[in-house]
Amino acid sequence: MEQILTNHPDHPQATAALFNMQLKRGNELVQQKKYTVAIEVFDSIPESKKSTNIHNMIGYLYTIKSDYLKAITAYEATLAKEPRNAIAYQNIRAIESRLIARLTKLAPPKEETTEGEATEAQEEKPDTPEIIAVRTKLLHTQCSLAICLVNRGQPKNALSKYEQALKNKLDNPELLKRLIDTGRKLANTYQSRNDTQKRDKIIQLVEPLDSNFKQSLEE
Repeated sequence: MEQILTNHPDHPQATAALFNMQLKRGNELVQQKKYTVAIEVFDSIPESKKSTNIHNMIGYLYTIKSDYLKAITAYEATLAKEPRNAIAYQNIRAIESRLIARLTKLAPPKEETTEGEATEAQEEKPDTPEIIAVRTKLLHTQCSLAICLVNRGQPKNALSKYEQALKNKLDNPELLKRLIDTGRKLANTYQSRNDTQKRDKIIQLVEPLDSNFKQSLEE
């Protein structure tokens, strides 16, 4: 089939047959728990042929492998086609729960003490590389959830989730861009729904990251 498509890229029967074989092979590999190879097979399917079910499967496989950033990317591909897709949304929430549990284990909340009684163990310490890695993944995950929530008609929860994402802000240009881009999507959505109060709140939250944020929304 690949040889046919090399010479005739738009051959409908060959295209359909190859897609069916890839889909069958990928599902067989999942059943055999050969997840890495299954991902390769599903990824090899042309983007135009990837349904939301295929993107969700890829996300599920990356989640099994604890490759959460790639899982989020796959679920976001589903949400780009179907913004209220319940499977993608629930799976992103599950990833968030795992990351919060991991972060809590790595950096337990400080115990409350009376003023002046902080122990040496409770003093502020720099994040370890592992904590930074978890916070990075959590930031991406919570940004995705914020967009999910606003698309699911939960604007208040979306704003709350975005504020949670901001708490994981790191001195990293890529992560700052992710936060700003998410803030822009939220602000534009609130504006389209005439929710100026939440739009203004987003502007207030993002302006410390980008002083031109409000102006960029109005252009």
